[in-house]
This record gives sequence, C-alpha cells and structure tokens, in this order.
Amino acid sequence: MDGFLLKFASSTFTSSRWRDKYAALDGATLRCFEPTFDSTGAPTKNCQAALEISGATIADFDAGDAEPRPAAALKRRGVFAVRRAGERDVLFQAESAALRGLWVEALRRASRGEPAPAGAKTLDEDADYAILGLAPAGGPPAARAPA
Repeated sequence: MDGFLLKFASSTFTSSRWRDKYAALDGATLRCFEPTFDSTGAPTKNCQAALEISGATIADFDAGDAEPRPAAALKRRGVFAVRRAGERDVLFQAESAALRGLWVEALRRASRGEPAPAGAKTLDEDADYAILGLAPAGGPPAARAPA
C-alpha cells in the first residue's frame, strides 16, 4: 500500500516541522520518500527512511486509543505514530480521517505479521476500504470502534 503522508521531523540541528512524504508499506517495512516521481510513477529519490513495523505498536491518537498525545500533534487531526520499545515515536499525519484509518489498519496488520490484503495497492482507491474490511465494495468507509 502506498500514499502521501506528513511525517514529523525533529532534530537538534534543524527546525522541527511536518514534511510531505510518499510512503510505501512493503510487507513489514514502511519506506518514506520525497514526494517526487519520474515518468513511470516511481519515486525519483532513494528511500529516506525505512521503518521496521514488525512488533511495533501503532498509536491512533484520534481514535483515543493512545495517550499521551505528543506536543507536535496537539492541534492536529489525523495523527498516528509508529512506536517501538526504546525508540522515539515516529509521527505521521493523514489528510483525512478515512485515510488515517486505512493506514492504521494496514500498519497494525503488518506489525502482527499478517499478510497484506490481496489486491490492496494504493490508499487512494475506494476498493482498499473493502479489502481491509472497513466498508463494503464501492461504499463509504465504515465507522470502526477503536482497536
């Protein structure tokens, strides 16, 4: 699965801010690229970050299943985090609640080692909601209770 997300970048050497990223979930690895593409649709730059998702906790702040909410996410909606023991949270923001739900569900499945749902390729298609069991094919995303 792939799509666009904002990723929070903080550093002691640069200013902390949200940056546009093209993200691709490949098995249990989430790869982040600069959002530029060549004529074939492939990212034009090398992968900037590869996050191993296996065994990670996926915190969905809008669903209320994760606290405390990081300061960088206090005034934002659609924020979720990849949490690994002993490491700093990696924060992402989806452009809508529906896309946030898709990312969280896909990442949680990857974290548990479940195979990717057959047919899921992009988070920009309604069919992905049905593939992930969040809505009937062609229908709107289903409301889902927090996991």
